[in-house]
This record gives sequence, C-alpha cells and structure tokens, in this order.
Amino acid sequence: MSKLLEQRVESVRLDTLTPHPDNPRVGDVAAIVASIEANEPYGVIIVQASTNFILAGAHRWQALTDLGCEEALVALVDVDDEAAKAIVLADNRTHDLGSYDDAALARVLGELADFEGTGYDETDVAALMASVSTGPSMPTGVAAPDVPPVDPPVVPQGLRPLVLPFDLERYEALTAALPELRAEWGVETNAELFLAVVRAAADEMEAEGAAGHIEGND
Repeated sequence: MSKLLEQRVESVRLDTLTPHPDNPRVGDVAAIVASIEANEPYGVIIVQASTNFILAGAHRWQALTDLGCEEALVALVDVDDEAAKAIVLADNRTHDLGSYDDAALARVLGELADFEGTGYDETDVAALMASVSTGPSMPTGVAAPDVPPVDPPVVPQGLRPLVLPFDLERYEALTAALPELRAEWGVETNAELFLAVVRAAADEMEAEGAAGHIEGND
C-alpha cells in the first residue's frame, strides 16, 4: 500500500452518529461501560464521512451514550459503501483471529493491584492461572498428550479468590510442600494455611514492634 487512508479527526456529537446497519457484531456494552468508568474514554471511533455510519467502535459509541456523554473523537474516512462494509467486517474478523500468550497475560494480570476496568474478574484470572500452571504449551507441530481438561476453580458464593502467580519451578515446589505444611499448622485447606501464616507473621511483627517500643523507653 502506497499511502494511508485519509482521515479527519474531529470531536463530533454522539447523537449525529449511527452504527452501520450491516454490522453483525454483538458486543458487551456493559463491559465497555465498566472500562470507560475505570480508565476514562480513549481512542477514536471510525466513521464513514458521507453517511456518519460507524465502521469501528459502535459498542464504544453505545457505552458513551449510555454514560451520558455528548461528544467523542471520531476519525472520518472518505470511502464508498462497499469499502465501508469491508472495513466493518475486517475490524470484527481481525479481532476474532487474534489469540493470547496466556503466560504473558497471566504475568501482566498478576502485577495489577486489582482488575477493575480490565474486563477480567478474579474467577477469570484464577482459571487462567490454573491453565498456565499445568505446564508449558506443546511446540508447533507436536501433538499434545491426551489429558483431561482442567476445570476452572469453583468459587463459593460470598468468597473471593486470591491469585498468587508463580513460575513453574516455584509452583511445583510449593504444591509439593503444601500437604506437609497443612499438617504442621493443623489446618485442612490451603486458604486456612495462608491465613494462619499471615496471622503468625503479623503477630510476630506486632510483638517485635512492641518490644522495640519498650526498649526505646528504657
């Protein structure tokens, strides 16, 4: 391609725009609303200049409208109707054809303080961590062994999972030690073990702080 498609970026009233009537995509507007509320609006909506039809970003337009926004940045493109339909389909399909490096995704999610505005919740991340922890993926062209799938962890009503990502070597060492540690601490579950260890560490820190305070007053 010799040049970029000419685009004019402008701030446009949302009520002057219309989703393209031939867009078959059904998006999760609620998830986009949550993202906008957490991260604020960003990016542009792609619009056919001659019709004001939205070619890419229709669900972002709907989310902004639902949030009571009046304007948004759009990129106006001068294309005919056939090219407009091709852009609509290509924008949807190229997203479908993408995939994830699950290990990289797990690492990035594990670095966040919370998942607000990401589209992920604790159950999603727990399932991802469980999938990643089963081991490295098979090289291209090598058949994977016939093993049963790993079911996502079931989180009982009212409880929240705590995701602690480890590399494979540390994960295997920790899981091997857990039965002995549970017996040593007199608990039945890993959650109880984690809580007992954290409480013991907190008590020790509090005791050391009190001792230091007493020594400082001597």
